[in-house]
Amino acid sequence: MVLSRLIRILVPGSFRSAACGRGRRNRCRLELECLESRLTPAFVGTPNQNFVSLEYLDLLNRQVDPTGFVGWTNLLNQGLSRFQEVQEVQGSLEYRRNEVNFLYEHFLGRLPDSAGGLLFLLNGGSFETLEASIVGSPEYFQKSGGTISGFLNAAYRDLLNRTPDAQGLAGWTLVLSQGTSRSLFASLVIGGPEYAEIQVNQDYMVNPAIGTFQSFQIIDAGQYLHRPAGTAEVSFWAPVQQQNGQDFVIAAFVSSLEYFHTAQVFPQTPIPTVGSVMPTSGAVGTTVIFGGGFLLNATVTFNGTPASVTVLPGGNFVMTTVPVGATDGPVTLTTPFSAMFGGPFSTPFIVLPRITSFRPTSGAVLSQVTIFGNNFTGATSVTINGTADPSGGLIMGGFDVNSDTQITATVPNGVNVSAGPITVTTPDGTAISSNTFTVTAPGSPTISMINPDNVTSAGGVGGSVTITGTNFIKGQMKVAFPGLAAQSVPDTSINATGTSMTVVIPAGAATTGPITVSNNTGSAPTPAFFFVPTLGAGNPNPAIFGNTITFTGTNLNFIPTTAITVDGTTPAGLTINAAGTSLSFTVPSVAGSHTLRVTNSAGTASATFTANPPAPTITNILSENVENMFVRIMGTNFFSPSVTFKGTPIPISSFTTTEIDVLMSSLCPVLSNADITNGVSLAVVVTTASPTPAIGTFVLTADADAGDNNGGADSDDFC
Repeated sequence: MVLSRLIRILVPGSFRSAACGRGRRNRCRLELECLESRLTPAFVGTPNQNFVSLEYLDLLNRQVDPTGFVGWTNLLNQGLSRFQEVQEVQGSLEYRRNEVNFLYEHFLGRLPDSAGGLLFLLNGGSFETLEASIVGSPEYFQKSGGTISGFLNAAYRDLLNRTPDAQGLAGWTLVLSQGTSRSLFASLVIGGPEYAEIQVNQDYMVNPAIGTFQSFQIIDAGQYLHRPAGTAEVSFWAPVQQQNGQDFVIAAFVSSLEYFHTAQVFPQTPIPTVGSVMPTSGAVGTTVIFGGGFLLNATVTFNGTPASVTVLPGGNFVMTTVPVGATDGPVTLTTPFSAMFGGPFSTPFIVLPRITSFRPTSGAVLSQVTIFGNNFTGATSVTINGTADPSGGLIMGGFDVNSDTQITATVPNGVNVSAGPITVTTPDGTAISSNTFTVTAPGSPTISMINPDNVTSAGGVGGSVTITGTNFIKGQMKVAFPGLAAQSVPDTSINATGTSMTVVIPAGAATTGPITVSNNTGSAPTPAFFFVPTLGAGNPNPAIFGNTITFTGTNLNFIPTTAITVDGTTPAGLTINAAGTSLSFTVPSVAGSHTLRVTNSAGTASATFTANPPAPTITNILSENVENMFVRIMGTNFFSPSVTFKGTPIPISSFTTTEIDVLMSSLCPVLSNADITNGVSLAVVVTTASPTPAIGTFVLTADADAGDNNGGADSDDFC
């Protein structure tokens, strides 16, 4: 069975006792792990709690676990005897495995390679029988030299802690040489009184060992009762061991009042303590170390997010890493015993941002880069080369925090840095990439649209136009309007993403066509750019046929003359001034309203005007006799004339602008007998579109005879 040691140490100003062990038969090897485990602050619990804690150290060579601590304490509180409880622990798989491991390590120098010995003990086999079997094995025989003499010397040393006496060596050599099995020899020694006395003495206390460890002085090392056995005690317990085995004797010692009292004087239930946390801030993946004591079976969360945990042997240090998904808040360490001692340990922890990678690893100005990492929420800036100084790094030209683990950023417009790490800053801190991002040369500009693609007088020269596209690089952009040389575009007119710039239309732009946009890499034309014409009122209006009418407007010089029409036809005499602010043409000789249209691909301007003929004049009305059969009115400006005689409209037979013929028969219905007199003058009115009519007189002239066309002035001379 696994025997433990009690190592008493003297600490300046205090005295305490602690148990530790590594096997059934210790040789008082003082081990660092054992000592460190006993320097942990202990909890003074109930008597049964203290007993169970010490028992675990002495029987199982470890600190008590929560399940065992609570379970065995409750059973003892409910009336289970300590002797029964100890025997239950001795029957456990853990205890039996420790026994088997000790036997193999002690006698064969190795761990068992099968579960045979463990199954033997679990099924009721005794420790002593298994021990005899191992000592009597061929492996032990070969390990001790492969001779009877070597075997006997090794067995005496390992079982009786001495060399064989001459009589014993001779006797056993003879017996073994005659065929007695080595296992039987071992059984007889193990069952003998000398072996029993040695074990009883060791169960009380092993040989004292004096030494020091750091500032601690080691006073003695003990087994279960930590004192030498009296002669009467050895005489009593040695036969008990021979009859019942050492497990029985150990159970009796551990369940004794003396052992129970030791557990109260030197309680061994450590208090979970955290003395340090390093660091208290870090990115995902950062190692965080808790220093303290009794931190076995610890769990750690970062603001509620579980983290992986490694507890170093002895439970004095816990190593963990900041997990993915961790956020600012308490980092909490909990052990199964935390609830008993004031709850888990917590301290504030700040989770810093971290950049794990980005792609692509290079790109031109205004290209996008996707940054991957952790804790990007709330990012306030993303930079290349870690600075906003244009001579070094530059703040990214816009970025989007897509999630806590991803940012999409644009290489800033106008950046002059060739390469550098990417930096992400959040309210919690700054993350710097381990790799560098290389800024490459931009591509030529591309144009998708211009807005407006035309300008009116309100947005003409001195107005502005917005060009949309890509690769509009600050410090590089130029534009050339139709008819003008390229001019630089101010950086303030270019947006941060290099996709839009607003430019002022310069004076002197003279033609309609594309605007040429260029950067240091290349150039591209915009779609055709037009200046939309505008028209004001005509002057004069109304206008007289054949005269000149003038219209004011804007952008009229960008229009080909074929795109200027009056009622769909290019007007005669068209002229446009150099500034494009007026045009003139000859008024068409068609009376009425007319429409002037000025058109290009950007739009149309229109205006209406009225054309009137000049006022008509009557210079002569021929007095016709009956032989001529018509009246001829002579004059000017007879444009679409109408004639009235005595206020009555008279049909016109034919006309030109200078002559109107009216049939005599058309006059008959309006003539009276009173009119039919030689030398009577009657009013003739000629009216055109002009508001001013022409007025003349018509003198009736009869023929020579007085009637029937024979000289008289009667009605048949006219009608």
